[in-house]
Amino acid sequence: MSRRLSMSVLIIMFLLGARSVSAQSDDPCVQIGGVWSDEEGKCIQSLTLNVQLRQPLWIRDYEFARPVVDDFLLSARTNFAAALLQPDLYTPPGPLELDIDYAEYAFSPDIVSIEFIVYEYTGGAHPLTTYRTFTFDLAQGRVLSLVDLFL
Repeated sequence: MSRRLSMSVLIIMFLLGARSVSAQSDDPCVQIGGVWSDEEGKCIQSLTLNVQLRQPLWIRDYEFARPVVDDFLLSARTNFAAALLQPDLYTPPGPLELDIDYAEYAFSPDIVSIEFIVYEYTGGAHPLTTYRTFTFDLAQGRVLSLVDLFL
């Protein structure tokens, strides 16, 4: 008897919840990622962004390395912003985020690598972390490729 009552309560709760979700999905304000304000009588869309880009300042002293890092950071920021300009973007609660940090590694005083750690959250189930590395020969003033490093 107790089990039957529990199952009945669960089914009723499920059906009420399904009706509520269905009503929300029919709401034009919710469909565009908004929240209805009874106080203002308006549908309000909010989009919170958090963008932080970090880079080592010593890069500014090397004319050959500066454009490489600047282009990477500009491209990351531009691609992140482009995705946000989609007209059908559903904006979840909480900030959308692009956070680029870095770590430095030195093979020698002249051979230095920068690892950029790129964290993006665009509203999905999980954020995405990617990596981009650059290795510089400071003495010869050039960016090294994998072939330079391993052959």
